[in-house]
Amino acid sequence: MILCLNHYPIIFAEFMEKTMNVLIIEDNLGDFVLLDDAIHSSNLNIDEIQHANTLGEAFTILNNYKPDIIFLDLFLPDSVGLESFIQIQNLFADTAIVIVSGLSDIATSVQALSLGAQDYLVKGEFNEKIIEKTIRYSIERKKAELQIILSEEKYRQIFYDNPFPMFIYDIDTLQMIECNDATLQEYGYTRDEFLQLNINDISYTPDIHLETKTEISNQEFRKKTWNHIKKNGEIILVKITIYKVEYAGKRVHQVQIHNVTEEVRLQEQLAEEQIKRQHQITEAALQAQENERIEIGRELHDNINQILVASLLFLDYSLTSNEIKIDLLKKSKHLVSDAIAEIRKLSKTLIPPSVGNNELISSLEELLETVHLTKQIQIHKSININIEELLTKEQKLAVYRIIQEQLNNIIKHAHATEIKLNVDIVHNELMLSIKDNGKGVDISQKSKGVGLQNITSRTSLQKGTVNFITAPNKGFELLVQFPI
Repeated sequence: MILCLNHYPIIFAEFMEKTMNVLIIEDNLGDFVLLDDAIHSSNLNIDEIQHANTLGEAFTILNNYKPDIIFLDLFLPDSVGLESFIQIQNLFADTAIVIVSGLSDIATSVQALSLGAQDYLVKGEFNEKIIEKTIRYSIERKKAELQIILSEEKYRQIFYDNPFPMFIYDIDTLQMIECNDATLQEYGYTRDEFLQLNINDISYTPDIHLETKTEISNQEFRKKTWNHIKKNGEIILVKITIYKVEYAGKRVHQVQIHNVTEEVRLQEQLAEEQIKRQHQITEAALQAQENERIEIGRELHDNINQILVASLLFLDYSLTSNEIKIDLLKKSKHLVSDAIAEIRKLSKTLIPPSVGNNELISSLEELLETVHLTKQIQIHKSININIEELLTKEQKLAVYRIIQEQLNNIIKHAHATEIKLNVDIVHNELMLSIKDNGKGVDISQKSKGVGLQNITSRTSLQKGTVNFITAPNKGFELLVQFPI
């Protein structure tokens, strides 16, 4: 338990060089007069003597009066026995206390000594020489007691043995005054080296110089993570707890350091792993979607389409054998042919484009031609042929699906008559732009639909970025960029 920092200032001046203040707590007027006369008759340099009849009066006086020594009668109208001493000592533990008792109270006075009183006097058995000796002895004993508490209790229990780095620096000069062993282990200095440092020597926060930090509240220090530099140049991240305390008679800052370097590193690693995991989940979901589309496309192509082709052959045969049903059979043949064409078109949209030489560009050409024929939309395109050689299989599929998704968005929502598509490679970056002259959207008011979310997810998997340029009645431009 530390009793020194706020309640035990060390008395540095020799007490013969200073005047002394005295408080006498005594309800017997005769005993007070005898003690007062003896003190004034001594060789001590007395400035003022205050008198209280009760413990309550003493507390009132002590609110505005700082005595160097207190003479206390243990038996008062409002307090009896050791309780009187304990109450005074709890509030004024840095002041020498001398018990004044009668012969019958000596045993109680001795108990008070064991609890921390500096001396005791028996009423009627003292003179000015005894008083002078008692005062000098009691003040010196109290001073020695405070020094022991300061040097042993404070530093051993909460400072030197603290597992967290702790140091003390001068508020005015920022010079290091003291540190514990944990500080030396953390920063890599010897004790002599560390005590030669200024607080700025370990601070690595260029934007705030510590001359401006001395008045920053502890609450603000707690909110921030600071960069500190060790002797070997290593930068560590620390959180600071700072206290204003009294050390060797002056106000200083006592600082406790919590190294959070590893904690921050683990948090950043966890965040990266979470992002990576999210990418994996998104990739798995998209891959599952692709697999499903492949299966559907194969089913349509290899099963349903074959059935329809067989039906078409049967219809052809019927046409040659039954003249009555010619018109009906011709219509049936026409419908079946349309169904086959639609299935073939659907299969192409579900099965990913081939990634062989020139297959991505040809697949895009077919996709654009389909849009042009079915919706009568004018399409202007510019596609860099180098994408066939420079893009990976996954990147080609991403480009195809992004373009396919955005064209579907335009067909469904834009009411556009013109589309401009540009696919280029600039400085090892794929640059994709799809612009239409449709009705546009208010991007700040409208949330992203599923289509745009799919585009964003696919781009994110390629470590790219997506931007939208649009406004009501101003068309819509999709910009996609990712490294290749």
